[in-house]
Amino acid sequence: MPALESGDADFGVCIHEGRFTWRAHGLSLVEDLGTVWEEATRAPLPLGGILARHALGADTIAAATAVIRDSLAHGRRHREETVPTMRRYAQELSDDVMFQHVDLYVNDWTTNLGGTGRTALETLDRQARRAGVASAGAPPLRVY
Repeated sequence: MPALESGDADFGVCIHEGRFTWRAHGLSLVEDLGTVWEEATRAPLPLGGILARHALGADTIAAATAVIRDSLAHGRRHREETVPTMRRYAQELSDDVMFQHVDLYVNDWTTNLGGTGRTALETLDRQARRAGVASAGAPPLRVY
């Protein structure tokens, strides 16, 4: 966003907290890529994930999954404890903006995708294969 504000760039993609603050920076919206995806696919946009190689084995993947779930649960129960870490990495430092960002991306789907989340990942997998971004011979995404 600084490059857009200074005139060093004509177009850009606002991500993370910028999704909530672009107006305050005097910027204009050309297209909301999340809305485009949702309208085209009728599925939510999968915005991130933690991946593990199948070669790690089921036990290692299960152990890593449990640690990540416990960490997320702790962070959700003790939100204020997360603020110092968020401040180190956040682009926008207002607590309201930081928690808006967290609430959008760290929610019930983070720990349990359910049918809607699985459909979103399957849609992303199909689109990636169609676009040649994912190898046609690669195994399909698996959710643990």
